[in-house]
Amino acid sequence: MLRLAANGLIGFSDAPLKLAIWLGLAVSAFALCYGLFAIERYIGNEAVAGWTSTIVIVSFLSGINLLMTGIMGLYIGRIHAEVKRRPLYIVDQRAGFEHAAAPAEPQAAPRLVAS
Repeated sequence: MLRLAANGLIGFSDAPLKLAIWLGLAVSAFALCYGLFAIERYIGNEAVAGWTSTIVIVSFLSGINLLMTGIMGLYIGRIHAEVKRRPLYIVDQRAGFEHAAAPAEPQAAPRLVAS
């Protein structure tokens, strides 16, 4: 039953992709804030050389990667929804078309004769 619920959430919703976008933004924002904090500590000579810059760069780029993955996922999901070519609506009953004229037969295009 849990597998069916997970399949319904992942297969028919774009909520996980939107979550990836927001999580990517949050990780990138946290990396930028931590980078500012690291610069302040570097000025005070309290930072370990190389460790802070590595963590800031890796976390920032990981957040950007997660953000772009979510955006691409939403884009591909919309393409998939369009490719299914489902109708916008389904007509259950027609009303007011009883006295409509029969569709006219298409006329043949006139031929051009070369002289």
